[in-house]
Amino acid sequence: MFIKLEPGGLITPLTPQRIRRVGGARSATPVGMEEERPLRTPAEVARRYERISRPDDDPDHAERMRVVQQIMRRAVTTLPPEAHLDEAWRVITAQRFRHIPVVDPDLEHAIVGMLSDRDLLAAAAHLGSGADRSVSEIMATSIIACRPTTPIRTAAEAMLTERIGALPVVSKLNKLIGIVSRSDILRAVVHEVPIELWG
Repeated sequence: MFIKLEPGGLITPLTPQRIRRVGGARSATPVGMEEERPLRTPAEVARRYERISRPDDDPDHAERMRVVQQIMRRAVTTLPPEAHLDEAWRVITAQRFRHIPVVDPDLEHAIVGMLSDRDLLAAAAHLGSGADRSVSEIMATSIIACRPTTPIRTAAEAMLTERIGALPVVSKLNKLIGIVSRSDILRAVVHEVPIELWG
């Protein structure tokens, strides 16, 4: 259901129970990606809530959301490990991201780290200009990732337990295929069709 990706390609399967006991990971820094979206107009909100409130036997009622692949973002902006910190900051500020996966083109674009805006702010405070420093120097290299079939509630529990902002979503070959953040879950709860978190 979850895997822990370590430097050197070490992959450790995790269950929700084991996640609670994982130590040594940089869990205080949120990982993933969040993006601000413009508010909907009152008419759009009304139409959306009208759709959400339809009874389950309505033939037009959309499928309930249960797993991560139904709410994850598939278009993910990434950076290579050798990217300079200044470049990473430009991407984060221009795209209004909170965090970006780091992938290695030489390893068939395998995810090798996560970089957050907090990482960059801390680096700027301690290291100064990032023109000559690379992403690989400050990125988190111990990453908890989930599968597209991970239940949404389980992913949310992992974020809460590990105090992380999002989870990379990887395939069976451990290749990055998407990302799901706390904002994605909250957005789905508010705006999308009913999420089935229990049962």
